[in-house]
Amino acid sequence: MSVIAVTACLKRCSIAIQSDDGSIYEINEDLDATANLVGLTGELMEKSHMPWSGVKRIITASGPGSFTGIRTAQSMVQALSFSLQCESVAISYFDIILALASQNNSQINASNTLVLIQNEKNHFYYAYGDEKGVVKPTHVSDFLLHKVAKIPLFVIGETDMTFSDSALSEIEYIKNNYDFRRALHFINCYNPEIATAVRPLYINAAC
Repeated sequence: MSVIAVTACLKRCSIAIQSDDGSIYEINEDLDATANLVGLTGELMEKSHMPWSGVKRIITASGPGSFTGIRTAQSMVQALSFSLQCESVAISYFDIILALASQNNSQINASNTLVLIQNEKNHFYYAYGDEKGVVKPTHVSDFLLHKVAKIPLFVIGETDMTFSDSALSEIEYIKNNYDFRRALHFINCYNPEIATAVRPLYINAAC
């Protein structure tokens, strides 16, 4: 089955295509998404020699992050899905990070891991189980102390972090070096259980 994945921040476009025979084609460019995402997707389709009619699924990000980037990618994906009559789905960056991290550590899962994504205000979008929101870096330890003792066992974040409180001593901190906004990860980590419908007019940049 042929699949396209598209993600975008304000200054980055990432597109990946997996053809019927499993071949992968990919573009990652530091360009304005609103002006270049559609054109780059067309260029990659030409390079792959895959007909548009062969596309059966299109995947993009549900967030969190740049509202404009997410909206741009989701709007394009929904338009393509409508015209091609194919499935379109969105996956959270949180779920992509968990999927990538669990490849290196099978103990990592949504129920025992706090995932932190730094935003433009140097706060963190966080996900812990079904709970999502925004937390200041100085409040992360307090946030953890209010959880059940010794859970979460793992914290994944984009900045170096230590926890001096003895109650948090058994937490393992993992530096998030994954390029989780790379579109190819959305193809490789696709799981229908974490995919949701694409709703570009109602997205929440924090979720």
